[in-house]
Amino acid sequence: MELGTFFTEVYQTEKQLRPRSVQQLQITIRLFERWHGKPIALADLSAPLLNRWLMESEGVVAPKTIRNRRGDILAIWRYAAEEHGLCQPPIDRRIRAVSVQRNIPEAWTLEEMKLLIAAAKNVPGYYQCGVKCADWWECFIRVGYDTALRLSDLLALPVYIGGMFCVVQEKTQNAITCQLRQTTIEALARMREPKRSLLFEWNMDRTALWRHWKDFILTPAGLKTGHREGPQKLRRTSVSHLAAISEHAAQRHLGHNTPGLARRHYIDPNIADGPRQLPPEIG
Repeated sequence: MELGTFFTEVYQTEKQLRPRSVQQLQITIRLFERWHGKPIALADLSAPLLNRWLMESEGVVAPKTIRNRRGDILAIWRYAAEEHGLCQPPIDRRIRAVSVQRNIPEAWTLEEMKLLIAAAKNVPGYYQCGVKCADWWECFIRVGYDTALRLSDLLALPVYIGGMFCVVQEKTQNAITCQLRQTTIEALARMREPKRSLLFEWNMDRTALWRHWKDFILTPAGLKTGHREGPQKLRRTSVSHLAAISEHAAQRHLGHNTPGLARRHYIDPNIADGPRQLPPEIG
């Protein structure tokens, strides 16, 4: 059986995958087979084959992307071997490691958050759902900051949420209770009409969401517009400021079960920890 066929007919049907995960795995398989020049049979999977692809990808795509593609192929390969006996399992120590430089999480300061809110209040026009763009973006920023929800969970919120509500997170399927402060509840009140099912109804694709965020919010606020400055930074900002008060509360705020994950990927040390104390003056 070929790798792509196994994924479509077996792996995808037996594993609970999000649509975006299915799409990413399909892309990885297509790229691997395009590099190989023909479909890859499960029986032909080997450490040398995968290692050559990883090596030739270096300098062409980002290390993080290479690491993700490595993980995609190994996950399918391992499942085919261990669950279905269709090939020999991979030997991890023989698979080329991919080193990825760790990025220190960055969050917005409270002053920068005020700039984001000010920019949001000045966005002109209405969205297709009938909500003023200014109200949409101000509420989006305030709810995102209060809750630290992922973008997919923010966009799935129903219109009628209160000051405290429960969300089943799309990524983990874990339930998490969120609380909103009074200023956010007031912004929420301006979003009640017109009637619709979703609070942040969005009739365009995610690319358009990023473009509007950049053009209407980041640029007028005078803030950086790089790929790490998207709405997901609201999540890092929320948890970083909370971590300055209690790191345990910050981990709970994210809905994480794994200790250390918040510190490694979300908490901005400049905000949560502040500068290190200097040693005594030399004189």
